[in-house]
Amino acid sequence: MKNISMDSATAFYYGRSFNRSNTSVIGNHFQLWGNEIAEIANGKLFLNNCGWETVTTKDRLNAILWAFDIPAKIVQKDWNWFYQYKTDEGVKKLPFPYRQDFAIDLKTLQPTEA
Repeated sequence: MKNISMDSATAFYYGRSFNRSNTSVIGNHFQLWGNEIAEIANGKLFLNNCGWETVTTKDRLNAILWAFDIPAKIVQKDWNWFYQYKTDEGVKKLPFPYRQDFAIDLKTLQPTEA
């Protein structure tokens, strides 16, 4: 994980403004190249790749999961993205949507309806 990813994700977690290179955080909004890839609203964390399935986008999203201490990560297999997370029953994978919000409940830290 790159330093800019960890620094920006930490700022996002604490609600602090951040602006470096291609990444900015303003309040509950996290942007990469001007695209909102994460938002906090109504007790949920919304993640979105905004159509950019790049190493950088995945790194920023994984840093956000790390900052919120969510036991999950975005992984890629055969060009497809997945949300891989831990449950009491073991590790599960869900398809990570292309250009659509993926929601995580901030109380349970589990995926939920967007």
